[in-house]
Amino acid sequence: MSAENIVAKVRALDAFKSQRVKYGEENWGRAMHAVAQGDAWTYAGVHGYAEVFQLGRIRI
Repeated sequence: MSAENIVAKVRALDAFKSQRVKYGEENWGRAMHAVAQGDAWTYAGVHGYAEVFQLGRIRI
């Protein structure tokens, strides 16, 4: 992923204000840092629980 793509993704995520309320300011800050660093493991640690919950609802 290029630096331009990362910047664009961070801006798009930052514009989605409801995520801050949903995950809390501290977790939101960690997620933004992880995205900026391209650290998928850290990002998954912050948001992984919600994603697993959603997948569980789908029941593949």
